[in-house]
Amino acid sequence: MKASGKRFFAAALGQIKQQHYSTIEKLAGTTNIAQGTLSRFMTGKHHPDGKNFAQLCRTLPAEQAATLLEAYLRDHIPDGRDHLVRLCAAPEGQPEDHNIIADELPHAARVLLYDLSNLLVAHPETFDAFAANVRLTRELYARLEKQRGQEDAPRQKKNSADSN
Repeated sequence: MKASGKRFFAAALGQIKQQHYSTIEKLAGTTNIAQGTLSRFMTGKHHPDGKNFAQLCRTLPAEQAATLLEAYLRDHIPDGRDHLVRLCAAPEGQPEDHNIIADELPHAARVLLYDLSNLLVAHPETFDAFAANVRLTRELYARLEKQRGQEDAPRQKKNSADSN
């Protein structure tokens, strides 16, 4: 099947090959799909038909199959309508409502997370920088909480002394 202008699937399959199989020969051996066919998928010249897509999902580990499914679906969302769709693969063994927290976030936070997820899909090399920022933010938050606790301790002692 001719591919659309979007290339999420091509990028995802290429990254899976690079990270887990090193060569197209190994990926072809695992999936039982011809090297030339996989190559056309990775260049974005073609999208897999139902048979090849099902073969990929059956033969690859669940996490890799979920990544490909999300990318495949993203490629088929009409231009300008991405904001209307939320795709998230449930981790294996997790209930379907695992993402309930996202529903409770303010709209601006959901938009930010959506933009971030698109960035990470389109540019997976940015993940390490993102993860480092999350770690720094957690550390800063922990320091602030500790500092707040230290500032509140004298007040709490004074309040308990005043009430006695």
